[in-house]
Amino acid sequence: FIINIQPEQADPFRAALAGAGVKNYDWYPMIRGRLVAINGKAVTPENFTDERAARLVDREFNLSHAADLPDGNRLSGGNWVPDEADAVSVEQGLADTLGLKLGDRLRFDLAGTPVSERMMEISRIVEKPAPEDAPSRLGVSGRYILTPAVFNQIRQQPRGAGGEIQLTDGIAGLLAEETVYAYTYAGK
Repeated sequence: FIINIQPEQADPFRAALAGAGVKNYDWYPMIRGRLVAINGKAVTPENFTDERAARLVDREFNLSHAADLPDGNRLSGGNWVPDEADAVSVEQGLADTLGLKLGDRLRFDLAGTPVSERMMEISRIVEKPAPEDAPSRLGVSGRYILTPAVFNQIRQQPRGAGGEIQLTDGIAGLLAEETVYAYTYAGK
């Protein structure tokens, strides 16, 4: 595993791999998160008699997302549905150790933010599009955790929809510099 490669390091790193003759490798975005609840019940090391399970829930996990089942992976239960909302796949050994079953709802803490829904990478964001121009059926709820680089993008943006300076335009500019993630959730 090689972790913590920043977006601006991706192309040079891939070039170094190619220069070393490495052609086949997996490349997935990752974020660190701590498992904090299973089916709405708080998780602590004291919940487990198994020593390995207690150690696992007392540390952060490397979490990732893939729309399609990665090559070389196989399912030991359930069905893979590309881009299924609220779905999570867990390695079988980890599921066995923690006593997880199909249908369990897991909640993670990502940098202080509890997340129980699917994380996804943003490829495009648009401020107040006409319905026929909307790039998806997802909406922005106006809650953000952004890197400081967004401020440079905002400073460079012309006035957008409604003659206002739009944060979403700054985020759209940020997409050219770094990966931006979103969490999907069901709401009314």
